[in-house]
Amino acid sequence: DSYKQEAAQTHNTETALVEVAIAKLQYAGTQAGVNAPGLSVVTLLFIANIRFGLSVAAQLLHKYYGQRSLSVQEEKRLMLQPHYRQAKRLLDQAWRLCERLEWRWPQVFLLKQLYRSCGMDSLLSITEQTQVHQHLKWIIPPEARGGKEEVIPDRFIVCGDNYRQLREELAKSMVSNNMDGVNNVLQAMGAPQNVREVQLLLALYREVTVSRANTNQARHPTQAYVNISHHYLLDCQVLTNKQLALELLTNNQGGGNIALAVTLNQPPIQRTLAALVVHTAAVLGTTVGGVLLPLQVLLQNPQNHAHSYFPTMPEDVSMEARQILGAREQLHWFQCANGHPYPIGECGQPMEQSRCPDCGAAIGGVNHRPVQGVPLQAARNNDTTRPGHILGPAANRPAAPIAERALSTVGTCVVRLVMHASMVKAATTNPQVVGNVINPRPPNPSEFLWRHLELDLQQLGRALGRSADDAALFMHLLLDSLLKPEVQAVAVGDWSNKDSRRRWEEVFMARCVSPILHQGLDNMLQRANVALHNDDRLSNNPLLQLLCEVVTPAERVDLNRLADLPEMWRHRPQINLESLTQTMAETQVQLPVLEKFLAEKEVLEAMRYLPDILRLQKLLMTQYQGHMDVAEAMSMKIHEFLQKQPEGAVYEEYRQLVESFRTAWNLTRHLLARSTSQAVPRELCQMNFDPVTTSLYHLLPIKRTVVPTSCSTALVLFLANAHNSFVQ
Repeated sequence: DSYKQEAAQTHNTETALVEVAIAKLQYAGTQAGVNAPGLSVVTLLFIANIRFGLSVAAQLLHKYYGQRSLSVQEEKRLMLQPHYRQAKRLLDQAWRLCERLEWRWPQVFLLKQLYRSCGMDSLLSITEQTQVHQHLKWIIPPEARGGKEEVIPDRFIVCGDNYRQLREELAKSMVSNNMDGVNNVLQAMGAPQNVREVQLLLALYREVTVSRANTNQARHPTQAYVNISHHYLLDCQVLTNKQLALELLTNNQGGGNIALAVTLNQPPIQRTLAALVVHTAAVLGTTVGGVLLPLQVLLQNPQNHAHSYFPTMPEDVSMEARQILGAREQLHWFQCANGHPYPIGECGQPMEQSRCPDCGAAIGGVNHRPVQGVPLQAARNNDTTRPGHILGPAANRPAAPIAERALSTVGTCVVRLVMHASMVKAATTNPQVVGNVINPRPPNPSEFLWRHLELDLQQLGRALGRSADDAALFMHLLLDSLLKPEVQAVAVGDWSNKDSRRRWEEVFMARCVSPILHQGLDNMLQRANVALHNDDRLSNNPLLQLLCEVVTPAERVDLNRLADLPEMWRHRPQINLESLTQTMAETQVQLPVLEKFLAEKEVLEAMRYLPDILRLQKLLMTQYQGHMDVAEAMSMKIHEFLQKQPEGAVYEEYRQLVESFRTAWNLTRHLLARSTSQAVPRELCQMNFDPVTTSLYHLLPIKRTVVPTSCSTALVLFLANAHNSFVQ
């Protein structure tokens, strides 16, 4: 924590963190031959330095190699970027240290960090790329190499023993061309019909569909087996969703979306998302009721949601705010020349002149006389909330998850993931219809929704304070729980209007999300990971065997060789704001002040950059006051302004101050978009700050009466108001 605090004191925390990690590994390298006797501070600091350096290295490996396959040509282009060169320095330093040490535990610790913090998908992706990038080969120890078959974890294993038995019988049926064993297991299961149906579909996907990822074509289903299974599935009384079953049998579940089809050498994250889509389609494709009905309609008949108000979408709350304010004091509502509402108290006649907080237009008046040329107009009672899917492209969504209405942060992520998975599957049969419920309509609905699905899983992991791997396990546990009778009982709320949507979200949170969270997230995910790790499909993998925690017998513990004890190199989850938030949600502890700070952590994080932004405004005022008009400021891009600065201290200060503004803006832009007091162009709030495309105008301290409001002005006012609110 002290090392991270050291890095946080700089303008570029990410770069500083890597520099600190390099320094700690270098220092550990100088101490590698020194072995202080007994339980000494020197030895503990030595171990802490290595753990910290390798933890940062694991995050960089995940960033550059764990989320997608990186070609040699792409890596060469990355070498032009300073941050990647810095990351490679850290990886080289880690390699040299691991080569110098006499014991392997630090190298195993690096793998554990990748597995536990970044997920199995990330670890498997990096393992595959060690064959392409020779400088990464040291990461995988020789005893963990080998095995040409791709490792594809079966996260459906969390569905229990009945699923496991069905899966094994399906595996046998592919050899014997006989479905009697599968039928016997189905009949012997004491579960309800919908549970048996879903587990049969999942086992079918896992054993038959996924077998096509095997490089050995002899392991693929034969045409004879496909014919026998086809007849069995058509006659199977347990199965109602026969269309999905037949699609899985022939690997046609993706339709026109190749991301859902199983092929050789797919990125692990793609397989993870495809499995979530299949599980969602299997659950919603059965006979469901209650709170799940709108989701089932979205999957099967998306055209019926053409005018629906989709859950977790932002909404216009101005009408509700006016009603609340009106209940507290006598207010009369009018609108400015541009249609923005403002109140007048008491008798409803203007007594002072002001400016519209949204656009700067003149409002009010003096002595019951309105502003000349601006007669009083009663505010329109119109609600600007739009129906449909209105999140826009996934790239425009903030990186941090945001709670919506009655849904918690985790609840919002869960609803979006299930909703987007349903839409991805629906788009395989009719992408045009699915595209019609998205506003604005994307050119490629399947690609558009897949990007949202990727972000949903990342954000769920962040909301849980876990890896994307654990987030996927959590979703499979939750999808399995949706089949319970209490979830499908009659429920109020649908998506027909804003109020009904709010009631639906409340019921979904209470029935589907809260119960599973209150079971205890840590213990639940630990059991799920144990089940996954002990699955006989993975238990023989040498790499995963290496990741098992080792306990040294008490009689063999040698404190004089402390750094050689495996217990010193165990993975320990990091305590962060997300894990604290999740713990409070599980325990339902009432701490209102702490809850306030946790709910607005992005604002608090952005607040630390307020002095830098004010410094930037002062420098720009000194340089340009009276020397630049609005048109010139709008035409000049920020990167052009930076290029005109003299090299050295002046340029570096401007660059760091602009970086501070960029960070604060990206943290709070989604909140500014919803603020009725800061009139920032909506299109700017919907995208990350980019110095190449953003005008210098938006860094200048423009008066609020000037339209449009500059981003800098709006951000300073927003952060100043937030600061005062926290102090009060």
